[in-house]
Amino acid sequence: MANDPVTAIANALAEISKSFGTYMATRRVRHMKAAIDAGERYINVNEGYGENSELTLEQKKKLLSKFRKRFLKYN
Repeated sequence: MANDPVTAIANALAEISKSFGTYMATRRVRHMKAAIDAGERYINVNEGYGENSELTLEQKKKLLSKFRKRFLKYN
């Protein structure tokens, strides 16, 4: 009976370390995707594509600053 709680705790710790390892392995990929997305959106705002064609100068400056910071944060 004493081994059951110990085994359960050991299994829980193994699962936690496995999940953390998966998180760390995919972190770089998620950051790269976020940087690519920010870069693409920066270009779209700067060029005025799609819904960005009717932005005012102030809105454009604000969005460009936001995407620049996001790109540099994740790249």
